[in-house]
Amino acid sequence: NALFEETAKARGFYSAKLLEEIAKTGSVQKIGGVPEDVKRLFATALDIEPVWHIRMQAAFQKNTDNAVSKTVNLPNGAKVEDGCIVGIGAIVLDNAKIGSKSIIGSGALVSPRSEIPSNQLLLGVPAKPVRECRDTEHQYMAKEHERTLSKAKVYKQIYARD
Repeated sequence: NALFEETAKARGFYSAKLLEEIAKTGSVQKIGGVPEDVKRLFATALDIEPVWHIRMQAAFQKNTDNAVSKTVNLPNGAKVEDGCIVGIGAIVLDNAKIGSKSIIGSGALVSPRSEIPSNQLLLGVPAKPVRECRDTEHQYMAKEHERTLSKAKVYKQIYARD
């Protein structure tokens, strides 16, 4: 980040070793020698707790009629087994374990350290299993997934030419 480098040089804590450490860790938060006010200013998406991502989106959404999309980057540890489908806007917090073939509904929030058995439909905030998933739901979602991937490939080809 050019602004970070400029700030580090101006404040006297810049070094090539510092940049190497940032490149290794992806964050300045646990690196010694970086002033606290600079750490607050240069927080990355992974440095921000997921609940604050949600609050930011809610604050912005309150003042617009348009749809708002927000990516929430989660730390390592949240585990979603193969075949689990996570809806748009759903969030799985750190160390939650979701069994295979479960479907997490759009907008659901799976609490930290939750353990959800396989083949469950989860809805709500906090997300709770409401019933077992049906085979037809998995088939439909798999088809939609393939359709979305196909569209993405076409868009990539179109926009790669520009």
